[in-house]
Amino acid sequence: MRPTVVYALELAGQYSGTLEASEIPFDSPYNTYRHAGLPRVHRESRRGIAARALSPAQTDYLYFVTDTEGGHFFSKTLAEHNRNVAKYRSRLAAERNAARAADTTQPGPDTNHAHAQRSP
Repeated sequence: MRPTVVYALELAGQYSGTLEASEIPFDSPYNTYRHAGLPRVHRESRRGIAARALSPAQTDYLYFVTDTEGGHFFSKTLAEHNRNVAKYRSRLAAERNAARAADTTQPGPDTNHAHAQRSP
């Protein structure tokens, strides 16, 4: 589901309950698929989107990026945001490397040794 498109369609009274591919380019300031620079929004309740759009928090933050742990890094300047993006990418790479290392240390089927059969 594309929550920003659904929200925009609902505001316009045009959401039927099912989002069609032809509706994704719907023109709205909330549609992150039409307007460059808007962040992509993961699936969230319509009520949550409405609350954020209609009553945004009063902060000086202009940028955000996930922290890979379920939270976010917020920043006031592009330079700070770029550092946070680098931190995110570093954490993501570390997590991927740890996952790869864990996969290679897991015991697997023993295919390198021939097993002698005992005769009765």
